[in-house]
Amino acid sequence: QRGEATYGLLMLGAKRSGEPFRETERALLRLLADYLARTVKLLRAQQEEELALAALAEPSRQLQSEQELLEAQALEALRLAAQPAPAPSPPQAQKDGLRVFALGPLRAERDGVPIERWGGDKAGTYQAEALFAFLFDRRGRGVTKDEAEEVIWPDLDLDKADTAFHRTVAALRRTLEPGLRRGNESKLVTYHHERYWFDPGAVAWCDADAFAVATERGHT
Repeated sequence: QRGEATYGLLMLGAKRSGEPFRETERALLRLLADYLARTVKLLRAQQEEELALAALAEPSRQLQSEQELLEAQALEALRLAAQPAPAPSPPQAQKDGLRVFALGPLRAERDGVPIERWGGDKAGTYQAEALFAFLFDRRGRGVTKDEAEEVIWPDLDLDKADTAFHRTVAALRRTLEPGLRRGNESKLVTYHHERYWFDPGAVAWCDADAFAVATERGHT
């Protein structure tokens, strides 16, 4: 026992001679007990210190592991960002839907057949192709008649531009929907809220959209 703390119990038997312990021997035994108590106390303190250091070392090792993981993720992100974006895969051969090639000169295929002539007998093919490109680019926003006329027929007076616009819309609708009988029955080029709209669901594949998706995947 040392102070108020008890570290153990030291028990000694009788002397072999059977004689009682002298006072000097009792003093030596008390010194021995005190020495043992000090030793046990020191050992316990060392054990507690080792446990405390181990408890501190565990979070440190965990933080180090997390830091190494973050560094590895950052290096992987840098590696992916440095790689060139993969080119969009060419569209698979298919017969249904409209395929649009917008990177470079505009081209389109309907049901696997290239569209060579956009306009009809009374509408120029270049103007109809330009109107399709305008509507395709403005998917989700629509195009007003005035906007189209300013872009495609900037040099015509208002009456002639209106006539050319309506003829071109009719020709474009029949190009995209060959079996169409009346313009207001068109499902691909519609008119509402004073705007003309192209249905994006009609496009089965577009190289510009595929390239954008591939680029986004390469940077995430």
